[in-house]
Amino acid sequence: MRHRIRWWTSSVLAIMVLIFTGPTTLSAQNSAPQRPDTSWHLFEVTKNSYLYAFADTIYGDGDKWIKLFDVNVAAGLLKKSDYHLRADGIPMVNLAVGQKLYLPRKGAETLRSVAAVPIPTPPTLEPAVVTQVEKAEDSRFIWYSLLAMLLTIAALILIWAIKRKLSNPVGSGPPMRAQGLTNDSAPDRFREMASSRTGTVGSPTYVSPEQIRLLSIHRGRGYGIMRVSYGDGRQETKHLNGEAVYEARVEFPGGRQETMYCLQACANDLVYAGNRYLADRLFRFEPEGASIPIPQPDMVATIGGVQVNIGNDDLTLTQNGRTITVDADGLRKGPDGGLILTKEGHNDVMFQNGRITGAPVRKRTTQPRTAVPSTE
Repeated sequence: MRHRIRWWTSSVLAIMVLIFTGPTTLSAQNSAPQRPDTSWHLFEVTKNSYLYAFADTIYGDGDKWIKLFDVNVAAGLLKKSDYHLRADGIPMVNLAVGQKLYLPRKGAETLRSVAAVPIPTPPTLEPAVVTQVEKAEDSRFIWYSLLAMLLTIAALILIWAIKRKLSNPVGSGPPMRAQGLTNDSAPDRFREMASSRTGTVGSPTYVSPEQIRLLSIHRGRGYGIMRVSYGDGRQETKHLNGEAVYEARVEFPGGRQETMYCLQACANDLVYAGNRYLADRLFRFEPEGASIPIPQPDMVATIGGVQVNIGNDDLTLTQNGRTITVDADGLRKGPDGGLILTKEGHNDVMFQNGRITGAPVRKRTTQPRTAVPSTE
């Protein structure tokens, strides 16, 4: 974290120094006394050509044609309307035979399509014309530099804001479980997550956590972009940078399988951001160690429209969102759905449509059991 702060601070300071010292340096250079410019001379075009080719020969860069153009516009030998773009994007200033131009002597002497204008025609360009054009170029350079610096600062601020928005996947919202997850509590959490994705309790598609089968669970580290679900119902896109993550392979009734992830520190579930093809390339899970043992869940059965979870010591009955736990000695299906609970020495009761009521009296067809004398 300290390294990042130092990097951001150094970058901003360097840009600020450039902003405040760059234009000052250029201004100081422009304010220096200008020596008379005697390098520009008058030439006559002897063969049809164009200014871009002249700049390419004189400067080694055709894009510097604009300087030749500005000087001759300032000298009155060209008009701004003489400039147009060719179909391929190259700027064109067509030059006809007999046309006169001011060109740098050193480079222009290598051109085959111009000839120096003989004396007595004044061959030397007025120095003030070139100075005026060069000042305009320097002014444009200053503004372009300032614009580039401002855009750089804006880009750095935008990058910083995006990184801050994507950071801290654990602490950016309320946790699902304040105490986080352990290897023992992870299986129950994944069953809850899988069940919540099937709908609400009572809906036709709802699957209870007990009906979810866990195939494997691994603990490891997560890297990349994922959507984090928080305890207040929000989902935010976050960047994981090695946070502890659990991965589970779950199976729904009917055989459909899915891979799920959740953060260890807060038990918040993670879902892919965007479509699966792109998401697989934005997120990476690196397991640590062997898979986590998964305790076998209670057996699940459905009797009379009631979901029965058969545990080692008791029965959990669920219907219409109502759940009860009993230690009944026996169960039988009711006459109109539901379950009748029988417990030795107690009246029978019926669990139907999520309600507990008295059960119809069952006709006994067998002789009552005779107590066996104790041998003690």
